[in-house]
Amino acid sequence: MNLVLPLAFLACLLCAPLQGEAKIAEANLSSLGVTLQLVVPHAGGTLSVSGPQGLMQTGSFDKGESPSFSLTGQKGGMAADGQYTYEVRINPVLSDAQREQLAAGRDSGASQALIARWQEAGLIPAELAQTGYFQVVGGAVVTASELEPALSAASPDFAQATTATIAPVGTAPEFDQQILDDLIVDGSACIGQDCVNGESFGFDTIRLKENNLRIRFQDTSNSASFPTRDWQITANDSSNGGANKFSIDDIDGGRTPFTVEAGARTNALYVEADGDIGFGTANPVVDLHVVQGNTPTLRLEQDGSSGFTPQTWDVAGNEANFFVRDATNGSELVFRIQPGAPQDSLHIASTGKVGLGTSSPSTSLHIKGSNPVFSLEENGQDRWVFRTKYNQFRISKTGTSREFQIDADGTVWMGANGNAYFKLTPTGDLYISGKIYSNNKEVMTY
Repeated sequence: MNLVLPLAFLACLLCAPLQGEAKIAEANLSSLGVTLQLVVPHAGGTLSVSGPQGLMQTGSFDKGESPSFSLTGQKGGMAADGQYTYEVRINPVLSDAQREQLAAGRDSGASQALIARWQEAGLIPAELAQTGYFQVVGGAVVTASELEPALSAASPDFAQATTATIAPVGTAPEFDQQILDDLIVDGSACIGQDCVNGESFGFDTIRLKENNLRIRFQDTSNSASFPTRDWQITANDSSNGGANKFSIDDIDGGRTPFTVEAGARTNALYVEADGDIGFGTANPVVDLHVVQGNTPTLRLEQDGSSGFTPQTWDVAGNEANFFVRDATNGSELVFRIQPGAPQDSLHIASTGKVGLGTSSPSTSLHIKGSNPVFSLEENGQDRWVFRTKYNQFRISKTGTSREFQIDADGTVWMGANGNAYFKLTPTGDLYISGKIYSNNKEVMTY
């Protein structure tokens, strides 16, 4: 797959994945563009790039192909300045047996647990997506090799700070230090019991280093008209066997409204510059964009905390159908729409009228199409079929050739195979191909 982008758009690639993140592709640069070499087994996938001015380009690639960007394209031109995001997603290689297991667990929602189990066992890649970034500045791409240098005391650009004289250890009591002025540190700061002399900061400006890490925002406002809520940023639980996580805590309220667990997938939550929110994608296209390799799902769960009967619904979609699942009652799929369903397959107007095949229903139930039909079927029995054809209304039963028909002029007839054995015209004429039987009744003629 070759995703064509404007000239000067990609003279270099994209930032590497975050440290510790499993890499699924290596970026190779050339004078003509960039190619992503997949380094894990895959069965194809997609590559997408988003950028300023609403740019969103997506392409797919097959097994054995290397997704790539080209410097020149059909449109040419220069890329707008700003930040660009790429995301490559791969499809895992699955055996027939694995696919059967996924299919069996799909309706019950067990398929994701299978994927997680296979990832843990190393049967499929631990990560199935990779994200990176690059900048276009002044019409040119900032290359990935251009890293901002770190300043050190030996650097000529490093301004030596004036230090205060502190009594050597043992010559004076050790007291807390209270600084009654601005504190300016020209360098990096390490705070915590495990900081050491000669700490290697890398690019860190502030480092917290000990076994219990917290940053608390303690508001000392003492007027009822000012907000006083205290907040805290927490990294990992302090209890043995606790969670590895990052949290924002509402201290006064005793609540933790936001938590990210260790191991959360890349781009689990992504807020784009225009406000679009992505779950599992760095390139959300609409207000809320959910990406998952198998049946992305939204769960609506009433948990009973407000006194109502618990009930859980799932709204989900995949290549087979869009559906609503009653997860509380046997995971029944109570509503489905298959891909490719025609326009206005089901339309409910503001009047409450329902249209099938029409966006302008004129009656309580309005069916429109080239051969409008609806059926009544008792389980295990033949169907009664109601339809219009050739400007006629017909009723028939499956498994037989017999029909009841009303023509456009009001003629009513019954028959089989197109033959009318009973016919009543609007003028009162009655035609019968069989016999008329009467049990002690007179047949009058006029």
